[in-house]
Amino acid sequence: MSIPTFTQQLPLQQPLWIQIEGTEATALPAELLSCSNLDRLAPKLCEKYKEVLKNTSPLVLKFIFDNQELRRDTILSSLSTTGGTPLVIRYPLSGRKFRFRFHLSRSSFKKDFPHTTGLWCLVNDAIFTKWPNEIQDNMIYLTESGRGNDKIEITSDFDLLTYIEENGKNEISFSVHIRGKIPFSDWQWRDILDLIKAEWPSYSYIPPMSFDGLPQENLSEKEINLLLDELKKNIIAFQNIAENEMTCREFISPFLTAAVSHFQTVEKDLRLHAEDFLNGTRAYGPIDYTIRSGGLIVCVTEVKKDDTFEKGVAQNIAQMHSAVEKLGKRKADVLSESGSMAEMKSRKPSQCSNSHSESEQEEVPVLMYGIVSNGINWAFLEWAGPSDDATLHISARFICSIDADSITGAVQVLEHIVSIVQSQINAIKDPSNCRHVKRVKCR
Repeated sequence: MSIPTFTQQLPLQQPLWIQIEGTEATALPAELLSCSNLDRLAPKLCEKYKEVLKNTSPLVLKFIFDNQELRRDTILSSLSTTGGTPLVIRYPLSGRKFRFRFHLSRSSFKKDFPHTTGLWCLVNDAIFTKWPNEIQDNMIYLTESGRGNDKIEITSDFDLLTYIEENGKNEISFSVHIRGKIPFSDWQWRDILDLIKAEWPSYSYIPPMSFDGLPQENLSEKEINLLLDELKKNIIAFQNIAENEMTCREFISPFLTAAVSHFQTVEKDLRLHAEDFLNGTRAYGPIDYTIRSGGLIVCVTEVKKDDTFEKGVAQNIAQMHSAVEKLGKRKADVLSESGSMAEMKSRKPSQCSNSHSESEQEEVPVLMYGIVSNGINWAFLEWAGPSDDATLHISARFICSIDADSITGAVQVLEHIVSIVQSQINAIKDPSNCRHVKRVKCR
């Protein structure tokens, strides 16, 4: 019995399934099975399928298997294909080159692509490589940037190739969307009603938030003066606080920086983050500011001009929802280890009025805080309970009046932020210290 050599074709034990991109998978015809490797198979394919490949040179064929491009010296008998996982044949459609720019929220990149079959696969690979943490394992689709409501969703190779053929441009800007989710920037009040199963006509119907019971921190005169000096310097430089959201940030970040700095001599793992990207089950995108303790988000801040304040509240609630989702598993692990899980889920006050039912008296843990501000107006939000059963509260607006000669309201705003951060730090260190509030139905 002779031993097969490298020049001999090993017999195929099963059919070789191929799929020329844009067609259905099929078993390789028997007369082509004698080809020893992909390089020898290429000219045979061009001859056999000339109506599909349209005079394509064998030299430009690419062979893809399991999302990897194969070398042309790959032995056919080494491939284990099926109708569901065939050997894919990719070929150029023309000599055109494209430059695509992709936008995901506030991040973007550009990349050049050939005019080829499988262009959607190449685009997907580029996007997932650029944004692995943001996209994760979610399905995506594209729309052309700047088209307003007149947008065509691109979800396949056919969609993309058809679109660029009709578009006629070689440089196109696309927006990347995550299927089944709404970017934080697009959330409206009606979306929040669906999220929390509420019937409130507007955010003004959210029950009021109380600061009673939050820890009170003493701010030093030095800390207060540093904040006031920073605000005075900014108002002299900018003149107008709420001209646009970027200007608003210059009058919001000093408060958040001062609050985080207040604790950092002791709390070494407390951090302030800008443009912190979060991907929840219903929403995604960058958050203007987050405060994290030990990696856990404790507060999310949305910067919004006054004329879009309601939308800012909606966005902030969506951000809190995603943050609570991310917080859930990690915090649940900590709580189960501490033996405090049952207490954190809900509890009944030790002393209750008989005039209220048990459900009305049930208390739920506060898991997240939110802030919406334009630098002048400040509103604080409180999310209690799990992500699928929220109890929400919102504070009255606090006014911070800033001009070159005097500043009023700034110290009170800073004190509230510091109290919120301290409360969250206490809860992370010892779950029994978690702040609880009475459950409120979102109706």
